[in-house]
Amino acid sequence: MSQFLAFVFFVGLFGSHTVTVDAATSIQRTADRDVIDQQSGAPLDMRRMMDAITRVPVVLIGEIHDNAAHHLRQAAIIDALVANGRKPVIVFEMFRASEASLIEAWNAGAPDARDQIGTWWEASGWPAFALYEPIFTIAARHGLKIAHSEARGDAAARKQTGDDLLSRAPLTDAQTTALLAGLKTSHCDLLPEAMLPRMARAQRRRDALLAASVAQRLDSGDGEENGDGGVVVIAGSGHTRADRGIPHYLRALGIASVSIQLTEEGSSSVLEGRGERPDVGRFIWTTPAPERDDPCVELRKMFGGGAKAE
Repeated sequence: MSQFLAFVFFVGLFGSHTVTVDAATSIQRTADRDVIDQQSGAPLDMRRMMDAITRVPVVLIGEIHDNAAHHLRQAAIIDALVANGRKPVIVFEMFRASEASLIEAWNAGAPDARDQIGTWWEASGWPAFALYEPIFTIAARHGLKIAHSEARGDAAARKQTGDDLLSRAPLTDAQTTALLAGLKTSHCDLLPEAMLPRMARAQRRRDALLAASVAQRLDSGDGEENGDGGVVVIAGSGHTRADRGIPHYLRALGIASVSIQLTEEGSSSVLEGRGERPDVGRFIWTTPAPERDDPCVELRKMFGGGAKAE
């Protein structure tokens, strides 16, 4: 790992969490051991990964939302892009068009913008803002802009944008089958079968609108204002899958992208991109899994312990 990355984690204060030298050492050691280049199947270090992605206009970094190690690595990747001459706009899955005022405050350099975002975040239902603060710390340090995840325009215009892109970039039967299987598996095989097609359609529309948001950031010159630095997408790794997620729709728009999928040791969720590895993304970076409660418990309560036909 280069000195600039070590510096970030030597001195960074992420919310109430002091990030130590141990964090920098851990990032370096994990990158050396646990980044896999899907093109070659070989492990590689972070420097070589950065060499491969720096010139790609759109970099997608797929996460598991409650894994703090993933957000440290997202921050490290963004910091490395800046060190390599990029200043990307950061598109967050978590922000919708309704959060435009928060985003405008951040991009204008309002002194209380970070606090405003943190307050909104804690009430939003997403995992704790402290987990994501490393990304905002790096963005603030380098003066990077942020953006929401929806196409511009009113609700009707966004719907039309999504419909147009879905029609332009349909999934194959095999991709659709895999998406349905992923949704079923990731919900503990408890969802009613009749719900799966609707959920798949919603997932596809979300991915299409995220792709449209990225395209608009590139076309409108947002990247040029940030030093022609392109776009980084922060999103769940189901959205950043190379085969049927946001990159699928970016390809239909003629936009090159690369996916880095952050995964966990010992997990095989298809939705989160840890099963069908060749189609998941160019790079797979594995981290330890945090301790967490069984996610199936609440679903069992909701659906009575098993899927129903209707």
